[in-house]
Amino acid sequence: AGETYLLSVKHPGTTAGDNDFYFLNHRASSDNPLETADTTNNDVKTPETMQPGQGSVAGGTYFFVTGDIAPATDIDHFSIAVPSGLDNGKITVACSAQRAGSGLRGFEMTLMKADGTKVSGGATIESEAIGSVLSQVAIGGEKTLILQLKADKQDPAVSSSFYRCGVQIVK
Repeated sequence: AGETYLLSVKHPGTTAGDNDFYFLNHRASSDNPLETADTTNNDVKTPETMQPGQGSVAGGTYFFVTGDIAPATDIDHFSIAVPSGLDNGKITVACSAQRAGSGLRGFEMTLMKADGTKVSGGATIESEAIGSVLSQVAIGGEKTLILQLKADKQDPAVSSSFYRCGVQIVK
């Protein structure tokens, strides 16, 4: 509020045609629950608890969070309690930072077991062209998972340092 913002749309570099234009659809809506333990969730041993969302899918549960990594050397950890009966299911995590307009670059998410070891197939890095999605990763009997979020750097031309994440656990 009270700030002036500039929207820039990058042309793909192809030859302009007769109808060379863009449509932008912008709307205001509610956000994910906000990160609340920024001073303590930097340590994998004291993760912030990610709360289940209101939505559900047959046999599954959702979790959501919006957080901030500032400065870019900040590391956030969130614990995810795997619902009863889903510990042999699959987890999908989708986060967005740069691709949602944040100044975070090299945004990385890593899924870990409660002891801090990485889950097989549970790491990805967002880029300008590729989003951060871990799709249908096997939970492998774990009762608690840790989601680690960090970024390589902050774009000096973009002041925001937010990210948004959604998690889905299904059978």
